[in-house]
Formats: sequence, structure tokens, C-alpha cells
Amino acid sequence: MLAFPALVSADAFTALDPRSMSLGGGGAATMRPYNASHFNPARFAGNPRVQARRDDRPFGRFFLGARLIDRDSFLNSLDEYQESNNNDRFDSALEHLQQRIDDQNTSGQDFRDVTNAGNALLDDYESLSDKPLRAAASAGLNVGYPGDQWGIGAHVRQNLAVGMEVRVSESDRRRIRETLNFIDTLVDISETGELPDDVVIPRPVDQFTSEFALQGAMVRDSGVSLAGRIPGNERTMVGVTVKSLYVETVDWRVDVDSADSDNFDFDEHRRAHSDPNLDLGLIHELDEHWTAAIMVRNLISRDYKTVLDNEVRLRPALRGGLAWQTRRWSVSVDMDFNETEAIGFDPAKRYTTVGLEYRPMRWLSLRGGYRYENVLHEGNASLGFGLDSRHAHFDFAVSGDTGDSLGIALQAGTRF
Repeated sequence: MLAFPALVSADAFTALDPRSMSLGGGGAATMRPYNASHFNPARFAGNPRVQARRDDRPFGRFFLGARLIDRDSFLNSLDEYQESNNNDRFDSALEHLQQRIDDQNTSGQDFRDVTNAGNALLDDYESLSDKPLRAAASAGLNVGYPGDQWGIGAHVRQNLAVGMEVRVSESDRRRIRETLNFIDTLVDISETGELPDDVVIPRPVDQFTSEFALQGAMVRDSGVSLAGRIPGNERTMVGVTVKSLYVETVDWRVDVDSADSDNFDFDEHRRAHSDPNLDLGLIHELDEHWTAAIMVRNLISRDYKTVLDNEVRLRPALRGGLAWQTRRWSVSVDMDFNETEAIGFDPAKRYTTVGLEYRPMRWLSLRGGYRYENVLHEGNASLGFGLDSRHAHFDFAVSGDTGDSLGIALQAGTRF
């Protein structure tokens, strides 16, 4: 991770907003105007009451968030691989054995050293193979002027996502096994007589093709949102965000032994794209307490090519939400209606989220949530709080699971 400090930072098409993070990642029906540009632009209109106070003041808010997903203990496996140095041990043991055979002076320990180093290297490869590490971060500024009948907003976000994995080739494993089988044959011969003096031991390390791979994207998302009540239907608000996406894809593959920051030139491995896109949102107030919402993000499909001709695909993401809210309580349920592709060797995702917010005092909000991923069948819990005054606001959130995912986000801003 330290080798790539400029890249280890965001999910390219989501924002790590602390209020949403603390509510399990939801917000289609319960967002406030200050995060409406991402979760549902319709919320710039029809301001709900929060602690008997209408949320209709102009605002400016900065947010920052990050998440690390180490689903298969990639970091521990990589540490153990680097510390053990079994690749060099295996090659050195083979070189030593060849010298002893040439001198006609082998011992059982010489063979055992090769076998132990080869088996240890196979174990290392098994622990590293196709286990991605994924990191994400997001930072941005939201501004807006919400209102009862209509509202406007604008945002700029810098989102980044990167994934890393070691791709161990089956041919490397086969070469190691073939070498170990050859050593076993030499052991059998040595037990019944002397080894021929023309034995040449294979040195497969120089032929290894396993790779270290890094793939990601950096996205600058800037846009303007407009929302209003539907004439003749005062309980329904609709909103649209017109935005520009500046996408820089990053793609790098290199021999595992050469995976070092000194060998990485960012300019050689990136490709830039720039396109417009749209988000659409709708909110309907069912009654005094119940609200339903639907949101489609990135309405226009895009395919972004990397320098290695891999594709980063951007597809519309459709989400629905239902919320029950009172002066002190908010309960929300969000659901993705389609799978969205992730960046950096992570599988596609489709989330269901549940969030709870309690406001014991006018200036304090306590939050908790749970997010369930329907493709990998994984859960993620979260906690957070908000501090609110008439002219200032601060949100904080953390999320995680049993050990392979950790997220943190904060937001601060002011009302005018």
C-alpha cells in the first residue's frame, strides 16, 4: 500500500458520505439537502422538518471518506510472502544442490532443503493467488439552496478506487511441482547408487510468469442539481443532476519481483476520458411519516478503456428507498435493483441497507446501520453521529465487518 500513496484512496462511482455510511449506506428517502446531489437530487425541494426546523437555508459542506477492503487477508499473505523470501530460498537451494552434485558430495539435507523451500513457495502462492485488495476514498464539496417548492445545488467530488492482486500462473506452480518430482527421482537414485555426474537440475524461477496487477480509476464528478414539486401533486418532488465525469483509468501489470514503486510511472499507465452524464431522482411523501423514493445514477452507459485494453464499465445504478420519520426517529430501508460493477478486481455488487437515526436533542443525532451485499452474501455494520446548530454541522461515521473491511468518513459545513 505504501508503494502507491497517490492511488490508494475511492470507489470511483460512489461517495463516502458520513451520514449515509452510518445508516448502512442508504439515503434515497432520508437524505438531507446537503447530501442530496449524490443520493437523490429531488430532496432539494420539499424540505422536511428536522427537530421542528425546516432545512431550507443555503449551505456549503465539505466531506472526506475512505474505505479499505481486504476480503481475503491479502495484506497478511503479502507480508508473509515478502518476509519468508521463499522464492530466493528455492533458487538458492537448487543452485547449492547442483554444486554438490557436480562435486559428487550430496547429502540428504541438500535434497530436503530444496523440497522444503519448494513446498513453502507453493504454500505462499496458494495464499496470494487471486485475492484482491481494494481501497477507496472520496472528498468533495456540496453547496445548495433548498426550498419548499424548488431548490438548486452544485457539487464537485474527487473519487478514487484501486485494486491490487497477485496473479499466480498455473505454469509456475507446475514448474515447481515438476522440479520437486525430479528431486524425488534423484533421491531414489542416490539411495541405490551414485548420481550421474552430468545431472542438470532445472532452475524454474527464471521462467516464472506470475504477475502483480493494479487497476483503478480516478473520477472527478462535478455537476448542478435542480429540483421541484410536481404541479398538481404537492407530495411528489422530482430532481435532476447534470454532471461531467473526468475519468482517469490506471492499469499496470508487472512481474511479481518487479512490483516496486520505483518501477511504476503513473503517466505511462493511465488513460483519461471526459463525458457528460445524468442522475434522476423522485420522492413521494406517502403521508406525514412515510416517504418513498427512487434514484437512478449515471443514466448514460459508458465504457472506459485502460492502457492495457481492459474495460472499466459504467452502467446505470437504480436504487429505491422507503423511510419512516418522526421528530426524533428515522428508519430507512434502501435496495439496489440491479448489480453495479466495481473497479479493481472486486465483484459486482447489489446492496440492501437498513438505517436508524435517533435525535435525543436538537443538536445531536445518533445513527446506526447495516448493509448486506446480495452477491457475495456479506454484511457490514456502521455507527455514527451528527452535531448540528443553526449555522454549523458536523458528521462522523465508521463502518466495518469481522476484520476485512474498514471505513471512516467525516463532514463539516455551514448554513448561511
